[in-house]
Amino acid sequence: MIWLVVTGIFRIVGGFTLPKGDASKGLLIVNGVLALIIGVLLLSLPFLTAAITMAILIAFYAISSGITLISLAFVSKSVRGQTAT
Repeated sequence: MIWLVVTGIFRIVGGFTLPKGDASKGLLIVNGVLALIIGVLLLSLPFLTAAITMAILIAFYAISSGITLISLAFVSKSVRGQTAT
């Protein structure tokens, strides 16, 4: 569950380092905050009583992360079409 915390921190930092006009900045930060919250929740729960809760939280993270990353792909595709090459 430490990988969720580390991934969340890196995504938040990566979101803040994007240029100011980048439309995908907010989605990357939301994805990082979500990973950080779920990682901290999983680390704070006792292991034996949290097996089902762990599975539910990881499934929730996977679904919500997939949705935000798919929307991030659509945003970056629309922005790429607007730039002059």
